[in-house]
Amino acid sequence: MHALFHQQLYIAMFVSIGIVGGYCDMRTGKIPNWLTLPAIIAGLVAHGVLDGGHGLVSATCGGVIMLSCLLPFVLMRGVGMGDLKLLIATGISAGIEKCFWILLFAVFINAVFAIILAVRKRCLGSAIANTFTIMHFAIVRPFRPHPELNLDNKSVYRFPFGVAVGIGCIVTAIRAGVIG
Repeated sequence: MHALFHQQLYIAMFVSIGIVGGYCDMRTGKIPNWLTLPAIIAGLVAHGVLDGGHGLVSATCGGVIMLSCLLPFVLMRGVGMGDLKLLIATGISAGIEKCFWILLFAVFINAVFAIILAVRKRCLGSAIANTFTIMHFAIVRPFRPHPELNLDNKSVYRFPFGVAVGIGCIVTAIRAGVIG
């Protein structure tokens, strides 16, 4: 009984964090530290208090997995630090069991949004070419930003990844059978 309550609490935490982070990213283009840093601490404390050492390890692994998966893209300036902190916060709250699903759904949803946007703006061909350019650059010059295709270039369109993370959190909760 307690384990089910704990899982529901963790799901409520990561869904709330994801929704607020996605909303902030959509409205301002930023994911605030006032959300992510307390969420990271709250996730670690909740897992540690409710599930002891096992919970703390699960939460830490969830955060480390998110850090490991997104850090290369942050270093290449493909996504921002706010996106990284949001994924770490949701990964810690989700724990190791659900962090992979959040990441998988967020990346998939972001890809679908990018394709829809490219089709609507009639630039799908150049978007695909840019993707291959970035992939080639990442192989040749790993962990370095492309000189033109990066977050610092204001002429490059950016989709708020936090929105995809928020939706990914909701889909993960639905998958877990808590919502719906």
